[in-house]
Amino acid sequence: MRSVALVLALTEALDALLCPQLVDDIVQPSLLEQLEEATEPSGGLGSGKANIYKSPAALDVLGLLREIDTQLAMALRLANYGGRFTMPRVALVRLVIVNASVLQAKHPLALRALIPRVHQWAVRARTILTRDPQIMETRAQPCPRCGIRTVFAYSEDLGERVQRPSLYLDTEAMLVYCRHCGATWGPRLWSFLRTLLECGAR
Repeated sequence: MRSVALVLALTEALDALLCPQLVDDIVQPSLLEQLEEATEPSGGLGSGKANIYKSPAALDVLGLLREIDTQLAMALRLANYGGRFTMPRVALVRLVIVNASVLQAKHPLALRALIPRVHQWAVRARTILTRDPQIMETRAQPCPRCGIRTVFAYSEDLGERVQRPSLYLDTEAMLVYCRHCGATWGPRLWSFLRTLLECGAR
């Protein structure tokens, strides 16, 4: 693929994150805006089922947004961008588009590798944003409050008590619960909770 074509391919892939979405003949915010709204305490869309539908798995959303931030910042550093990264995420994406030609000239392999990654972000975003509300199990990490990793809980499918992770995400209530001690974490504390879980996984 020629240099110009690679730059264009990256630009189009990033544009897919920025452009408004047409769903059932209704114009929706861009994928990036929807992801950001899903991290707000109310999902950025008020209350009720519509809010739940738009922000179904905020832990996954936070992980995806963190990956986007990290990879785009790395791309800008490779393009010798010397400014700060304290800007809205939309501006960060547009900045990568502006610097795509520089990235191609200096690190063509990095640009080539970024293109499929950006496409994967769009696919993951659509999957997360259209997931039905449900109880989502977390990795079996200990609860930051009580330290318990797993508990025995009743399974409606099996009709008996089975071992499950202590922590789980209720996507309808938009809360992370500990089955053992009853501790809860709302959206404002999810980044902190995720950091604790990742530290515990090492």
